[in-house]
Amino acid sequence: GGGMQSMSCTYGNYRAWGRIIAACGVAVAMVDFRNCLTPSSVPEVAPFPAGLNDCVSGVKWVAAHAGELGIDAGHIIIAGESGGGNLTLATGLKLLRAGVSARCRQVMGTIHGTEIFPMAAPDISRDTAVSIADFCRTA
Repeated sequence: GGGMQSMSCTYGNYRAWGRIIAACGVAVAMVDFRNCLTPSSVPEVAPFPAGLNDCVSGVKWVAAHAGELGIDAGHIIIAGESGGGNLTLATGLKLLRAGVSARCRQVMGTIHGTEIFPMAAPDISRDTAVSIADFCRTA
């Protein structure tokens, strides 16, 4: 989700975006994070760095449970848009500092594309999802 201080991956548009990417044949785990102004999927509201810590914990959990989830821990992509994109970058930096090797790719597009594109331009959403899934398979 975006907003960094509001919004949630539980919102319909973000769930739709996750399904679009999953339809490309990759597993999708959507990690929600505590927001500083409005609650997300948890009732508490917490200031920075709580949301960043939630993102790092989520990625670590997915990697630790990769075998149970049937995924390759060596091919995990962290993605976000808007404020979530900022948290994606910060999560990657925290993991790099902890010694986790990574390959990075930035996908640029219009702001809040996941909110608009699935409805207004599904072909753009599909093409972007395919590109992200291809990167995951070859990373």
